[in-house]
Amino acid sequence: MGRKNEYGAAGSGEKGRAAILAVLIWLALSLNLKDPGQPQIGLNFIASFRSPDLLWVLMLPALFFLLYRAGKVPKRGRRRTSLIPACFLALNMVLGFAFAEEDSWDMLLGLQNGQLIKALLVWAAWSVLLDHLLRRLFTLLDRADVSEYREADPVAQGGFHPLRRFQRALRKHPFGVSFFTMFLLYLPHFLIAYPAMFMGDTWCIVVQGYSELEMTGVDYLSPHSVLRAGVYINQHHSVLYTLLLHGFLRLGSGVFHSLNTGIFLFCLLQSAVMLASFAYAISALSRRRVSGFCLMGVIVCVILHPQIRNFLFLLTKDGLYAACFVLLMTAVFKWRTGIAGRRDGLMLVLSAAGGVLLRKEGIFVLLTAGLLTAWMDRMNRKRILCFAAVMLAFVLGIDHGLYPFLGYTKGGIQEALSVPFQQTARVLRDHPEDVSAEEKEAIDAVLEYDQLAKNYNPDVADPVKGLFRQDAVRTNLIRYFRVWARMLMRHPDTYIQATYNNYYQYLYPGDTRINYNKYGWSAWMCEYTNNKIEALGKNFSLPEWNKKGRYICDSLVDAGILNVPPFSLMMTPAVYSWTIIALLCWVLGKPKGRYRQEKLILLMPYLMTWLVMFIGPTNGFYSRYMLSLTAFLPILILMLLSEPANGKEGIERQAYSRNTEAPGQKESSPAGTGERNR
Repeated sequence: MGRKNEYGAAGSGEKGRAAILAVLIWLALSLNLKDPGQPQIGLNFIASFRSPDLLWVLMLPALFFLLYRAGKVPKRGRRRTSLIPACFLALNMVLGFAFAEEDSWDMLLGLQNGQLIKALLVWAAWSVLLDHLLRRLFTLLDRADVSEYREADPVAQGGFHPLRRFQRALRKHPFGVSFFTMFLLYLPHFLIAYPAMFMGDTWCIVVQGYSELEMTGVDYLSPHSVLRAGVYINQHHSVLYTLLLHGFLRLGSGVFHSLNTGIFLFCLLQSAVMLASFAYAISALSRRRVSGFCLMGVIVCVILHPQIRNFLFLLTKDGLYAACFVLLMTAVFKWRTGIAGRRDGLMLVLSAAGGVLLRKEGIFVLLTAGLLTAWMDRMNRKRILCFAAVMLAFVLGIDHGLYPFLGYTKGGIQEALSVPFQQTARVLRDHPEDVSAEEKEAIDAVLEYDQLAKNYNPDVADPVKGLFRQDAVRTNLIRYFRVWARMLMRHPDTYIQATYNNYYQYLYPGDTRINYNKYGWSAWMCEYTNNKIEALGKNFSLPEWNKKGRYICDSLVDAGILNVPPFSLMMTPAVYSWTIIALLCWVLGKPKGRYRQEKLILLMPYLMTWLVMFIGPTNGFYSRYMLSLTAFLPILILMLLSEPANGKEGIERQAYSRNTEAPGQKESSPAGTGERNR
């Protein structure tokens, strides 16, 4: 065996080990987890190997290259932070495949026919492969440098003139240049989408503001159950968004005599706020000396991302909520890195207030992230806790003080009970004989028992939540949860399957794509909304002059453009989950200290927002709940990779940058350069 190098590899012996490991992984991943119907283990395994094709054959040398290169990765304290997440992600590759095929893990069970052994082999192969991938990724992240001094760029040495001028302008005026660039490039979409894009909840929001319609827009809230007669606005949807939208509808109707004009102006404002949030983040990255190439990369991501484009003109609260999230995260980043000013403090407060008013989970994200940040940052603990307490008091005062005073009816409690309701419904579907009369009575007092099993949808909790009895009181809920706990003891496997089945698409990168609201669907929902407001004598209309543009865009989506890279990656929900897990483990693998703490603090709001997905009503295909994550991810990565505010590494980079900008200048000491920069 040869002498070991600095990375722990053993020279030529490493190639042999990589080759053997590549063959073993390749063979294990060639197994199809579906049961071929063979009762004996040997026959089962033989029948499970996939037929070789060119792409799969080419995977073998690719595996060898990856494993050999990953073997050269430094192993200093990184094994734990790569192996544990690798095993977890590998488990989702196995379980996710089973649930995508059969909505259960039954195909993985069975000792006599070898199905369980086969599943364990596939899991082990994925674990080893992902462990090597993560170690390689962590090394690339360690070596990644997004700082401006890396631009020994063609911009400064000649290059393409329009690009050079744009980058200089972007560096000089990052907010204005980035905002107007994105706005101008999105103008064709604004014209095609005129006056707005409608979706399933749009009519619910529109009808609430017109008391003459006597409609709450919510199935479980009848006109007779409102808090105050004649007031049909309710908290099922964001009251802030409802009031903003209706303000513009009144403006369009009263001034321009057109609902189209009012709703178009509202969508322009919504788009401007969303794009301004990205421009604000780009400006903060520019202040941190992130390279112009990376800043342009963020602009490209915002322009190309189908989901961001989809929500700019879509009439739902999620676009503004995503904007508030980006603004909040950027303000936190600026405060933590010492580049914030008074206006950033105001932005922090406004974005936090907007976030908690636009979505119910906003206060949960703010409180949990705030508490974790306060626990990690002792120096600023009091200020962080005070800010969280003020925001909690603000939300409670609005939800339980101002809104009831104005007569705005509360939303249903069932919105927070997706997980237990899904578990109960699955037990009734799979084990209907194992329910006593007493348990049936307790469940029926909260949910319509006879319809639960029929309405159960493994991917969506809304059909089950729709069976919630609005007259259920606290005593009924207490009895229900006692029954729920007893069923948990009897059928823990069913509970686990019900929960995983509702969320596996967030973790399994299969064929699932985030749903996309097409113009044809928008036109249908526009007509549906018009039917609901027919009594007003007003309506919305989609003009003929942009009909062809809508048809062309929908044709591209129907042709499968969202399945073409890079759009397919952008629209795969598991990509964002895997990325946040990888980033978290990369940061945890750093040596303990101020640098790691700052990165963890920056990750907390994003991580809490991701965890909220696992108590929501829908699986990963439903796009609204992921918009904040998809929109902010490229910016988050650059923030994590930006150079430290202090320390030897940051000072050395600043010195290098100063020397490359002025080649004739004598080289200054790192300390002196640091003093001047400060």
